[in-house]
Amino acid sequence: MFHGNRSPGILLLLMLVGAAQAQSDPSRLRLTASKGDKAALAQLVTLAEKGNPDAQLFLGVMYHQGNGVTKDILQAVNWYRKAGDQGEAAAQFNLAMMYINGDGVPKDAVQAAAWDRRAAEQGTSAVPTRLDV
Repeated sequence: MFHGNRSPGILLLLMLVGAAQAQSDPSRLRLTASKGDKAALAQLVTLAEKGNPDAQLFLGVMYHQGNGVTKDILQAVNWYRKAGDQGEAAAQFNLAMMYINGDGVPKDAVQAAAWDRRAAEQGTSAVPTRLDV
């Protein structure tokens, strides 16, 4: 017996909408993809390829750390750059640090400073020892 104000058809529709939203939420996809869920990883890649900066950042982090994917610094740089170019401050910060350390990119104080400034303009305290190049 059904109780409440909503019909079973409305409840099914709400459940389907909720499931669709979960599939397009980069944060949720990252959590499951990081645990090895290949379907979630594929969905996250699709969102990233469509230009979602959160998905791009999350893929960068996953490749940088090797969570749910094989560690690949060049892929991390690629995804961080895509997200950073769209104004994602965390990606900009990560790129600044990579240029400082030469992690997947040549050490380059000028590039580090440029990414640092972009992140700092958004209120993200980037490189611990501020770069003034």
